[in-house]
Amino acid sequence: MKPHISARAGIYIRSRLASFDFDRENIPRMNRHTSAKPTVLIRCFMVFILFAGLGILWSQKIPLRRHSGWNPPRQYPYSGMLHSPLSKSDQMRRSSNPNYNRLLVILVDFQEEMPDDPLTTGNGKFLLAPDSTWKTTIGSPPHDRAFFEANMEALRFYYLAVSYGSYDLEFDVWPKDRQAYTLPHSMGYYKPPNATADVFIARMEEYFKVAFETADALDPQIDFGSYGHYMIIHAGSDWQHDV
Repeated sequence: MKPHISARAGIYIRSRLASFDFDRENIPRMNRHTSAKPTVLIRCFMVFILFAGLGILWSQKIPLRRHSGWNPPRQYPYSGMLHSPLSKSDQMRRSSNPNYNRLLVILVDFQEEMPDDPLTTGNGKFLLAPDSTWKTTIGSPPHDRAFFEANMEALRFYYLAVSYGSYDLEFDVWPKDRQAYTLPHSMGYYKPPNATADVFIARMEEYFKVAFETADALDPQIDFGSYGHYMIIHAGSDWQHDV
C-alpha cells in the first residue's frame, strides 16, 4: 500500500526542499564572509599595536640640538705642508692619462718592536691570525693580501657607483710572495713624539721614498709607470683612526 500524500503536503515538502537547496548553495558564500572576520580582526590588532608602539616612541623621543655650522674634517696640523692642491689644468692632464684608472697598492710593515713601544699602536706588524674576540666582523683579521684586495674591490664598486659606471678602478696589491715590504726602522721612528714640522716632513718623505725603493728592489717586475695612482698601506693604526 502506497503512502498517501496530500497535495498540500507535497507543496510543503517541495518548498522545504527548495529552501534547503537555496541555503546549501549559500553556505560557501556565508563561510567566506565568516572566514574574513578573523583576518579583519588581526589587521585591526596589528594597526593598534603599531600606533601603540609609535606612542611609546613619541613619549621617549631623543632631543636633538640644532647644528649651527659645518665641522671641517679632522686634519693633521702639518698635512698642508706635504702637498698643494692640483690646479684644474693638472687635474685635466691627469684624467687624460690612459693609466688614470690604474692603482698600485703596496703593503709595508716596520721592524718589530721588542719591547712594545707604548706610543704606537701594535708592534709594527700586520695582524695575520684570526681573532674571535674582535668587536666587529668588518675589518677583523687576518689582515693579509686577500683582506686588502677585498677592500680594494669594495673601493672599485664605490667609484663605479658614484661615477655612474664611468670610472672602473683597476688595482694591483703587492707584494705577491710575502706579507709586506719591511722598512728599515720601527714605526715610532717615522713619527717621533713632539716632532717639529721640519722633522715630521723629513720623516714622511723618507717613509714614502724607502717604501717605493724597497718594493722596487724586491720586486723589480713592478712597472711603476703603468699606474696613475699609488697607495701605501702600513701596519698599525693612523692618526685619524687611532681611537
